[in-house]
Amino acid sequence: MKILITHWLRHLLLFCLLGNAVALAVPVDVKHAPSPAIKQALIQGSWEESKEAISAALIQAYIPSRFTLAQSSQDVNFVAWLNLWQWFDLFSQTQGKFFEHYLRQHIAFDKDDKLSVFGSGIEITSDYRLLTDEEWLKISENISSVAKEKFGVDTSRASDSVGDLVGKDFAKVLIGNDAFSRQFFQTLSSRDNVPAVLENLKDIWQNRPKQFESYENLALALAVVFDQLPPSYWPHSQVNPKAIPRENITLLERFDFWVASNESRHTLIDFRKLNALQLKFVVDALVSRAELEWGQKNVRFPIADFGKAFTSIQYDQSRIYQRQFQWPGPEYTLAAIRQHGGICVDQAYFAMLSGKALGVPTLFFTGQGRDGGHAWLGYMKSDGRWDMDCGRYINQNFVAGEALDPQTWLPISDHELSYLAARFRDTPAFLAASNELVMAKLAEKAGDTKLEAKILDGAVTLCPAYVEAWQTKTRFLHQNGGDPKVMKDHLEAALRQFTNNEDVRTFYQKELAALARSQGDENTATMYEAKIMQQNLSRRSDISVTAGAGKLPKLKALIKDKKIDEAYTQYNSLLLQLGPQGGGNFYYEVVRPFVIALIEAGDMRSAKRAIEAAVRTLRPDEGTILWQDLYGLEARTKPTPGKK
Repeated sequence: MKILITHWLRHLLLFCLLGNAVALAVPVDVKHAPSPAIKQALIQGSWEESKEAISAALIQAYIPSRFTLAQSSQDVNFVAWLNLWQWFDLFSQTQGKFFEHYLRQHIAFDKDDKLSVFGSGIEITSDYRLLTDEEWLKISENISSVAKEKFGVDTSRASDSVGDLVGKDFAKVLIGNDAFSRQFFQTLSSRDNVPAVLENLKDIWQNRPKQFESYENLALALAVVFDQLPPSYWPHSQVNPKAIPRENITLLERFDFWVASNESRHTLIDFRKLNALQLKFVVDALVSRAELEWGQKNVRFPIADFGKAFTSIQYDQSRIYQRQFQWPGPEYTLAAIRQHGGICVDQAYFAMLSGKALGVPTLFFTGQGRDGGHAWLGYMKSDGRWDMDCGRYINQNFVAGEALDPQTWLPISDHELSYLAARFRDTPAFLAASNELVMAKLAEKAGDTKLEAKILDGAVTLCPAYVEAWQTKTRFLHQNGGDPKVMKDHLEAALRQFTNNEDVRTFYQKELAALARSQGDENTATMYEAKIMQQNLSRRSDISVTAGAGKLPKLKALIKDKKIDEAYTQYNSLLLQLGPQGGGNFYYEVVRPFVIALIEAGDMRSAKRAIEAAVRTLRPDEGTILWQDLYGLEARTKPTPGKK
């Protein structure tokens, strides 16, 4: 009893002292979990000083992992302090730093050095150049109006700290829950508008404190989805946006709607059992509440068989023959789609939106197959178990599906989603490796590159299946230079680890090709690039086609130099190698741009010849989208009536 009283009195004294304006150091002992009193004392101090105190203590106490044996990264008390460091690191930074990071992902120079602004959901391509720090400084003072108009970002408080935005009362709530802390930082994306995320969370907490406590995962999902404006093309490009039933609704009203839906059991899954990374695929329903309520009342499929929502909509084949790919009606509602039927995009949209209305995480997938483009449904059947093949016809060879990640409004593939839902992410080894990456970030901010390198080695060893650990080490090696052999050994080790993950394997093959080329070894570089095409033909022809399409600039240069026969020979070689499995991907990425280059050069005979070869190889079924596009392209090679 005496010990307990002494411990209580010590923290009471600490509170009293820190209640004054005098700044006092708070004892940081990472061998013991931070108590509520210690956390409160840290909040009452300076954000920066508290962060530095925690940082110094963590670095001093850190024990690196050895082989597969985690040390500090699996120590409960150490990790609690590590989570605390992440919060204070966040609180101590200015809002302007995050605004800059967010906005620079949307602004670039084109090939003529003209400044271009990319709206929400549009990724900067390799044809554009990102701004240097000096270029950003020149435009940053005049960026506020663009930030507000294009992205809804208010930069008026850029000089204020994130901690000042959050406030000490809400900061106490955020750091007081270790489980929420882990989820918050696991959910946060490098493309999030972080001040807006925290402002969203604070708004819900201030107005609905009790519901926030029960539905913090839902609040976090809403916060990261609505931290930026959604793209104008949602849900897809084959409908007039004005036909979609929308509603001007606040974030708080969205939160209330979803809580009420869950409490009244209109959802098929209890939201309290889902994390924010799952719930973001529910709350991204950008329609009116009345439309969602219609889905709750009128769509009745059990979650185990929810794929039937796709096939419940009658397919309108006549629209395909008439090339009527746009929704023809004045209203694009669930009721109208059920009444009139539609094509695959409408079937997928109906299933996706009605699933969200019922609280089921869903995605609207599109992809290219043997006969061209198609849309289908992906949904979560149970915790972490996704069915991404509803309406995805096997005979059409849709090797990859692409959806929108509502957190970034950028594409996410079904293969990426499968990785993110993989069971290894629930293991102690993964959690320890994740903590090592946080520690590596801390070491980087402290300027200790030797410690950072040691930590990253440990993260990779602890959980070899963790792609982010390998990629973080790859970035570290790039940024810090060093021996090319060390880089080569790392890249080759990654290649061996991810032999069966086509996307990651391709990434490291490209890295090895670039490394070889930088050392003047063109043969090795070419060998790696050839492997990318060869190894992906059977399972991931989309990757092979994209690699093959990399040769288009050379083919276009040959056409420009009037070396048509040489260009055609190389085109035909790609066609024979990639065309039989490439389907729509090969047509849109290789055939169409090659033929258009010939048409623009005035060589209609060669253009027609290239199309005929594509028809023989791709062999699309008559009447399909790809068949129509091929013959539509051929029509452009014919003389225009009245022209000589």
